Amino acid sequence: MSMELLKGMASALALAIATTCVIIFQYPSVYEDALALIRGEDYIFYYPQIFPMLFLFPVVVLVDLFFIISLFLMPVRYKVGDTVKMVVEKLAIPFVLYGGSAIVLGLLVSLVVSIYPLSTHYYKCDSTSVISPESHYARTKEICKERARLRALEWESPGTAEQAAD
Repeated sequence: MSMELLKGMASALALAIATTCVIIFQYPSVYEDALALIRGEDYIFYYPQIFPMLFLFPVVVLVDLFFIISLFLMPVRYKVGDTVKMVVEKLAIPFVLYGGSAIVLGLLVSLVVSIYPLSTHYYKCDSTSVISPESHYARTKEICKERARLRALEWESPGTAEQAAD
């Protein structure tokens, strides 16, 4: 095996692991946060990246499949550059068009969601971070105060929050 083939396989393996981890660990929470907003639950967690990430999910899955398939094609074809070039030439334009439109559509949906449902039907609870734009929203101020009180109890002693909720 040549050094170029080993480097290509190592790169494809690292990228396949990274994209698979994003799919397994990031997307379930994004999906749950979006569903909570769509259902109109009383207490939600919102950040503007939810909708662009949801719309980009098919692209991430296809890129992950590309990395996994390239792992199996590289030893057969021996020419790493030829394999990647062939696939990229066939799929580059559809990926870029769909990815760009998904980002633009996701940003527009995030803007609309930030303006209408969040500002009219929800009250913004205290921000969870100074740096990140993610925030908790509740239907009423009382729900925010109750959640803050339960979090404070949880910080003091972990078992007390469950007893206070009951």
